[in-house]
Amino acid sequence: MEDIDKNSNPRTEQTNEEAMIRNLEKTCATCLTGKTIICARYLTDWEMHALGWKYKCLIIFLDDGSYFFPSVDGEANEAGVLITSVKDFETIPRI
Repeated sequence: MEDIDKNSNPRTEQTNEEAMIRNLEKTCATCLTGKTIICARYLTDWEMHALGWKYKCLIIFLDDGSYFFPSVDGEANEAGVLITSVKDFETIPRI
């Protein structure tokens, strides 16, 4: 039973995760709150190929010039889907 890491503190790990979540929520709120979606469309063939992807996904443009699109992972290895709360349109697929 000596395999337990004596330096590991579950409470500290939880606190670190909670702090990271709070920081990410602040950043997301700054990026999104009060902004207006000016365009929502699928990636063009050129954009898809420039990303090295085989699939297209939705890209959302905001009034401040920023944009967002889903990826399957944090390294942007392929297009992702968006999950919604819209009845009969729960998933915005990649194509």
